[in-house]
Amino acid sequence: MLPHLGTIEINGNNMKTLTQHLNEWKLTGQSVQNVNKETYFIYKLERKTRFKVFGNGWRCLNDYTDKVYINGERAILNEKGDTVKEYESGTYRITINDIDKIDNCYMMFMEAKHLINAYFNDMKSIEILALMFYGCTNLTSVTLDKTNDAIDLHQMFDYCSKLKTVSPFDTRCARDMSYMFNKCDSIKQIPKFNTKNVKDMNHMFFQCQSLVNVPLLDTSSCQSIQSMDNMFTHCPDLNKDTITNWSTVYNFKLGCKKK
Repeated sequence: MLPHLGTIEINGNNMKTLTQHLNEWKLTGQSVQNVNKETYFIYKLERKTRFKVFGNGWRCLNDYTDKVYINGERAILNEKGDTVKEYESGTYRITINDIDKIDNCYMMFMEAKHLINAYFNDMKSIEILALMFYGCTNLTSVTLDKTNDAIDLHQMFDYCSKLKTVSPFDTRCARDMSYMFNKCDSIKQIPKFNTKNVKDMNHMFFQCQSLVNVPLLDTSSCQSIQSMDNMFTHCPDLNKDTITNWSTVYNFKLGCKKK
């Protein structure tokens, strides 16, 4: 029997405990809100298999292969970030011991194709978020908190083709957002980011096929931007006013052509 893992909410609806409802969850396309502000990740398996928890290029991988808990039970990962044993089809909640000590998330979940929801609480002191979720092709929702030290966000959600929801998060120190949402085919809305120190936003929304609106940033906070080339290339559903406003204010080659 699985241990009690606390009360949660899904789209505002209270549920008793994770263990009582684990087998009846339908999470795809839904955001997950964490009442207790814990860091956790939801993985979904369609069949019995081993699965990738961490990207095998993550610098801290060797320090965390024995600190992963799947549904409250300790799991062991191999040197590539995959589970050593196979798990039955179903939905799994992943928690990680000492995750608050991580200082670099570069490639942390790269190509973790079974990851569908991520809630990362306290990310203070983490400067590198580049390629953090690269190639997570089934990821639908991400919530990040206390990201005020993050500097490098390039390709952070690159090739997350099912990503629909990204919470607003602190980007006051960010300098590189290039290719950040590259080929995120399902996302429609983007939170308003602080770009005061950003220098590179080229290809930031390249081929975001469903993107409708991107909030116009405060021009006074965009003094450092040097490149926005092809920022909106192949975004056929992008609101025309969005294109006009961005082009007028920034005068970069935004590349707003339909595919």
